[in-house]
Parts: sequence; structure tokens; C-alpha cells
Amino acid sequence: MELEKFSYFYEVYMESTYKYIINRNDVCSNSFLNNLFFRSWMVRALSCFESSVNNNEFPCLFGKKVIKLKKFFLFFSSISRPMDDLVAAFIEYTNFVKEVPVRERIYSPFVVFLEKNTFSTLKDEHQYGWSILQMLHDRDKSSWPLDVPKDTENEKWSFCFNGLPLFVNISCPQHKLMKSRNLGDYVVLVINPRENFDEVASLSSKGGRSVRETIRNRIKMYNDGVVPSTLGVYGEKGNYEWRQYQLEEPGGLELKECPLHIRKS
Repeated sequence: MELEKFSYFYEVYMESTYKYIINRNDVCSNSFLNNLFFRSWMVRALSCFESSVNNNEFPCLFGKKVIKLKKFFLFFSSISRPMDDLVAAFIEYTNFVKEVPVRERIYSPFVVFLEKNTFSTLKDEHQYGWSILQMLHDRDKSSWPLDVPKDTENEKWSFCFNGLPLFVNISCPQHKLMKSRNLGDYVVLVINPRENFDEVASLSSKGGRSVRETIRNRIKMYNDGVVPSTLGVYGEKGNYEWRQYQLEEPGGLELKECPLHIRKS
């Protein structure tokens, strides 16, 4: 689909206050699924994503409620679409997060679908996901938050964009063991504000600890008994946030250090 045709679709069939990101609730379902201006890969990507998370056994209860409420944001990164649009979409989303109280947007993550899917290995998919994050960091004009260290080997480090700490889930179609990180036929980035996890699963509350334990038990069952060794708790000694962005399995990217190069100034 040519970019101007996408814009035409957006203007005619969407009712939204945003230029780049799409709120799932703003999508007119019949038009979205059947409109001639909408590429088939986008329909397939969204359908696979929603059906995967809607699976009764899918471990993330938070994600399942996100799908039910349809308040999450979307961006479809076509091969022909300029990366400047993706950067602009991240700016829009992070501005939304800054303007809306956490309890009002706790179920509004940002889901990025990447059309390119000609990768021959899971390792290639992982590297592509990291390259997107590096590109975003390189084009981010905002200052790094003063309360977040730039050293990726610091337990308090988190990926930041537009001055906002974020958690990134890199999901890839060639994940076999870590099935919870396979959300369809395309590489998918699921973005949440870092503070969301402190709100719904804080270690300082009994309820938060219970949520974490429940989800991790469900991850084990969904992945046929395989427990990701890199899942940890933000801020705990020896736990590095970036290791949870991409989960490792045979055939994937094996990392001894964070692949991101964070600007020092």
C-alpha cells in the first residue's frame, strides 16, 4: 500500500486525535478488516497478535485484559514506510503516557508490528528487533532521565525514549521454546511504561507479589515447563532489565552484554 493510500484510509475510516499511532478502540472493525486500502499483512499481524494473547493458556493476564478492553495503541511499520514515522509514533505514544495518569492508561501499551519477515533464523529476528531500538535511541532528541543510569549493567537501567523509561518485549515468529514470545508471523515490539509494572505487580504489596508469581507459573506451563532464566525483578542485584527484552533459546541471539550503545552525553 502506498503511503498516500494509507493516509486516505486513516482519514476516512478512523476517528482519532493522533497522526501516527492508532488506538485499537478507534478502529472501525468492518472497515479495518475489509478495506481495500489496508494491506493484508496488517490485518494478519493484528489478528495473530490478538488471537495469541486471547489464548486461554497465554500467561500474561495483564495482556489478556488489554485485548479485551481494546485500549492499546498500534503502529504498522511497513517496509516502504520511513523510519521517521516510527520515531514520530514513539513520540506520540510517550507524550500520551506523560499526559495521562497511570491508572487511566495502565491497559494501554504500544504495539509495533514490523512487516519485514524474511529472516532465516531467530537470531536474525532478534538482531532486527535490537536494531530498531538502537535506531530509536539514535534519533531521540530528548535528554536521558536523570534518575535512570545510562550503564546497561546497572540494575536500575531501563530503555528510555522521549525522557520516559520503558519496558520492551521483543516477540519473534521463530520462537519455539519461548512460545509466550511468539505473537504471530511478524516481529512485534510491545512497549509499556516502566512504571506500569510497579503499579500492577509491585513487590512491595502482597497482591503485586501474587500477580508476579501467578504469571510466571503460567509462563512455565505455556512454555511446556521451560522457565526463562533471565526473568528477574527490576532493581534486584544481578538482574539486568535488557535481558528480559529478548528471551534466549537455541537458535536465537546469545548475548553477553547489552547490544545497545547508549549515548554518554
